[in-house]
Amino acid sequence: MHEIHAIAAAIGQLRRMNEPALLATLVAVEGSSYRRPGARLLVTRAGKRIGAISGGCLEKHVARHGWSATEGRRAALLTYDTRAADDAFWTAASGCDGRLQVLVERIIPGGALHCIEHVAALLGGGRNCTVATIYDRHGDGFTKNLDLGAACVIDDAGAILGAADLFAASGLLPLICQSNEDGPRRDLRVQAPDGGLRVLVERMTPAPELVAFGAGRDAAALVRAIKLLHWRVTVAAPRSPDLSGDFQGADEVVQLDRGGADVRGLGINSGAFCVLMTHSYAADLAALRAALTANCQYIGVLGPARRTRQMVDDLSAEGRVVTDAQRGNLHGPVGLDIGAETSEEIAAAIVAEMLAVKSGRCGTVLRARTRPIHPPTPTCVHALGVGIA
Repeated sequence: MHEIHAIAAAIGQLRRMNEPALLATLVAVEGSSYRRPGARLLVTRAGKRIGAISGGCLEKHVARHGWSATEGRRAALLTYDTRAADDAFWTAASGCDGRLQVLVERIIPGGALHCIEHVAALLGGGRNCTVATIYDRHGDGFTKNLDLGAACVIDDAGAILGAADLFAASGLLPLICQSNEDGPRRDLRVQAPDGGLRVLVERMTPAPELVAFGAGRDAAALVRAIKLLHWRVTVAAPRSPDLSGDFQGADEVVQLDRGGADVRGLGINSGAFCVLMTHSYAADLAALRAALTANCQYIGVLGPARRTRQMVDDLSAEGRVVTDAQRGNLHGPVGLDIGAETSEEIAAAIVAEMLAVKSGRCGTVLRARTRPIHPPTPTCVHALGVGIA
């Protein structure tokens, strides 16, 4: 999610400098693509790029032709078919094999806050939201002001930001909320008697949170590795003279008393990822107790499997019931089996396993996968004035 925050910050800075920008959003994919719908790229007049919509094969073309494509209008839809084998450009430059549609918007100085700025503010405050962006339209079934690039943001409290009045008047809001109930993104296709729209609907959530229990080299390596992915990181460990210096990349460092066993004041969110690597049985047991109380979705435990089983047995002896679901969230030994030995290699194995859990994957090699790496974006079709198709 760092990409959204970086783009939003750049838009704000350009506004203060009274400079325009181009915002390119990958909105639809057929076939293979390096990025998925929702990937974004910001291009300044000076040619600086923030974000990415591909592995590098589209950015230069968008930066070069996006300005002319949006001359005199708010936005334009560009189509790139990397499957065209007779096109020398794609044959040489593209490593993908698909048809991609990119919405390019021109951001004018002095305008209202862009929807991405609203999204960044909500996510920065720890709040979920849904953003809907119109990327294709035909006919006159909708107000002409609801054109390409028109967007709105709906937070979980029901507040609507962006083109709120236009989306509400069009009858699209219930369809947007309904289409995004079961996944991170939807391709909403709305058909009216005299026109139609295509809308990218995205569910946005704050960056995942890791709580790392430990103050050793392996914990420091884990923090460095996960911060490359822009997760929020809290380090909780017994007091140590080197604790602050080793974890300068962490968002928060909590120094625990009593050998690390007193974690009662540590707030852990239910969706957090926790890794226990204090190298102290008592401290790890206290951390496990806290992580289970918070119902964390992932609890990694450094050390052999029998050590994790012993901790669960000790908690059961205390009268604490560890449910089957909680046992399923326990990963001990932590990490994927990649033969890791050094602190950095162990961190890589742990990060890989956490990403697999976050994505609902098993962490096997991609060459063994029989289904597409990225499932297609689900399509929702509605017919306004006729009923749901």
